[in-house]
Formats: sequence, structure tokens, C-alpha cells
Amino acid sequence: MYGHTNVTQLVLDHPEEDAKILVKGAFERTQGIKQYHEEGRQIMGKTGVSLGSYGESIYVDISESPDEDKTPIEVTAEKEVQMNVTANAEKYKRRFVDELDSLRDEPIEEVYEEIQQDVSAGSKEVENESDLSNGSSIVGVVMVITFLFFMIMMFAMMP
Repeated sequence: MYGHTNVTQLVLDHPEEDAKILVKGAFERTQGIKQYHEEGRQIMGKTGVSLGSYGESIYVDISESPDEDKTPIEVTAEKEVQMNVTANAEKYKRRFVDELDSLRDEPIEEVYEEIQQDVSAGSKEVENESDLSNGSSIVGVVMVITFLFFMIMMFAMMP
């Protein structure tokens, strides 16, 4: 991780397992999030590579709570590649938090049904973290292609 942006702390009025359903539902609905993965007490969503960005990541860390009917979470966002000046991780974090806010006051049964309908054509959730798209690998490919292009141009200019 390259250093998180601002942390958003929320308390969901749901037990932990229901809170995870809300978080996953928000990821399913967040425009621009292409994939997400649950690993232990963290659920991470990624935008993937686009024309203007190598990608952004949204992290939701689920904390333990002494009150079993409340689940504190922390939402952070970061650029996939730190030098990517066009990435806007905060924009995707705001979208995610807005989606989460729209779901958090509904009865969990209704949220679960809505999410099941949303994912009927396929979920954004991936089983393994290694299946998440990674903008860092794309940077390497771009650098190699740039180097090769530069070398070809150098040889083409030689007499």
C-alpha cells in the first residue's frame, strides 16, 4: 500500500455478518468499482485500469465491537500507482460511502434480496486477491513499450 488518503469512520447498526453484506452490496452498486475481495476483516474494491488511470483501491476495515449489534468500519482509498496524477481515489470512496449510506437503514433482508437481484448477471466479487486487477503491472508494460519505441526511433534516425 502506498499510503492511504483520509479515513472515513462509520458505525453500522448491524452485526458483523450483516455489515459485510451491506459493504459487499455497496461495492456491487458503486459505479466504477470493477472487482472486490474479502480477506479476513477487510474487504477491498478496485476500479481497475482505465484510459485515464492505473486504478484506485477502496479498503473497508471491519473492527470488532463490544456491542454485537453494531459494527465499526474504516473506509480508506488510495491510488493503485502513486505517481498516477489522474487517479482520483477519493471520488470512488465517496461513491462507495454514498451507496453504503443508501443501504444501511434498510432491513437487511431487503438489502440481501436487492443485492441478489443486482448480481443475478454476475457478481463483482472475486475469490482470490490475486484475481484483482493490478495497475502496477500495467505500468511495467507501458515502460517497456516506451523504452522499445525509443530504441526503435534511435535506430531509425541513425545514418
